[in-house]
Amino acid sequence: MMRISAVTAVVVVALAGTPVRAQNRPDFSGVWQVDVSRSERDVYGQLRIITQSDMAIEMTALQYSDYSKAWNVIPWTFRINRWGPRRGGDRSREPIAQARWDGDKLIAVKSPGESYSVLWIWSLAADGSEMFVDAVGWTSLPRDFDFTESSIPAAYARNRYVYVKKPVDTCVECAFTVDERGVHAGDGAQPVAFQLKGNTELNVMCRAMECALMEIVKGRRDTPRTRTAGESATIPLSAQTVIEARRIP
Repeated sequence: MMRISAVTAVVVVALAGTPVRAQNRPDFSGVWQVDVSRSERDVYGQLRIITQSDMAIEMTALQYSDYSKAWNVIPWTFRINRWGPRRGGDRSREPIAQARWDGDKLIAVKSPGESYSVLWIWSLAADGSEMFVDAVGWTSLPRDFDFTESSIPAAYARNRYVYVKKPVDTCVECAFTVDERGVHAGDGAQPVAFQLKGNTELNVMCRAMECALMEIVKGRRDTPRTRTAGESATIPLSAQTVIEARRIP
């Protein structure tokens, strides 16, 4: 009979008890553009910029609202397996959010036990080129929700949104526009165009006679920064910001 040394036995036991690391999980990191033709209406973020680590999922949604004629830069932090403010740091008074893994799916939650909860289920296609976001209409999520898909009552409707990953060999810093029909290459005829500066900043280019950029601080709009036609401004993806084209030719 083959004998196993004490040292080898300790190593085997230690490896058996080691949790699966995040690199074995689906990696949502990247720049994702919504596929409008395969998604429900009222998408939350026509563009999503995501950074994933063992500790948290950082997501910034860039959303155009046809109702308000404004663009919104909306950052989120989903700490893995622990609650924390969705943005603004650990001492922020923002609503709490958390994400946990349920197999190969990520269950993301905001404000359980409050008047309006949010529940998302994220998953990836097998080749990692597409991301599926299921928004579950369970807006009164209980505080003791266990972050498993099997615990979600079938009575609550789901809206699915399909995102396509921006290939790494394309120009990340090229101009693009965002409207209710999705994301479009080039600055086109839209009053506001954008450029991504890595995964931390967004360059906003004004094509209207005047554009206003307003950071949201403690739930209120800060003093606007204005730009005129041909001017630009850079904002961090971590700052919630509203962008308006106030004078359109």
